[in-house]
Amino acid sequence: MVIPPPWMRAADGAIRGGSGVSLDPAAPQQGLAVPMAGSTPAQRLHHLLGIAMLPPGSMAAPPAPSDCWIRGSDCTAIYEPVDPRALRATIMWRQWAAAAPGHVTAPAVWEVIVSAQTALLQSNPTLGVVSTIGDAGELWWGQWQPEGLVFSPTPAPAAAHGVLVRTGSERSILLLAHPGDQQRIDLETRAGECRVTCWVFSTPVEKGVLLRSRVLAAVGPATGDTLWAGSVAAAFAASPPVLST
Repeated sequence: MVIPPPWMRAADGAIRGGSGVSLDPAAPQQGLAVPMAGSTPAQRLHHLLGIAMLPPGSMAAPPAPSDCWIRGSDCTAIYEPVDPRALRATIMWRQWAAAAPGHVTAPAVWEVIVSAQTALLQSNPTLGVVSTIGDAGELWWGQWQPEGLVFSPTPAPAAAHGVLVRTGSERSILLLAHPGDQQRIDLETRAGECRVTCWVFSTPVEKGVLLRSRVLAAVGPATGDTLWAGSVAAAFAASPPVLST
């Protein structure tokens, strides 16, 4: 197993990690900027595991992080409330170690750990984990079954726990909620672009309660994608819960 390179702050203030990925904590809705195959970071990008902090239709400005730090393969940012929900969110973007070093089918994997709490007696904590995939093509929906994550082209998004998107660059992208978390998936497609939103925290949160949820993204070759996606999903499902951020 290969330990991923640590997140590093570049001279321009951006945070960069392995596989050419970059992250701007001041724009959490953008998430991880991942170059498409054959592109440079300044060209076409996928945006994976961004966080929609505000409710749909909100006119408030997106929050800036009140604190941000890097620890190895983890980059963590804290966002203070900017809307009436009084929701304080802690977001950790984590790079996974390579599961099969040197193997051409080893995908690049990241997860985002989202924590939320409120100063109100009760509040709506719903947050969206948003990914925008360019050059999107065929879609396969994943559902957790006793034997693991099973893919099919037929389930509706509401019945799915994840989605596998095959792109024109012969890459596939897996987006997946942890099986222990409640979630709803919405999907929009337009002009070859696919936007996947995984909504977390579906029930109200009370003061003093900390909610936590995890969503994963993986990028690998389209050939054999259901096999590597199934392996990544199994490792994700078996991973221990994060106790602190």
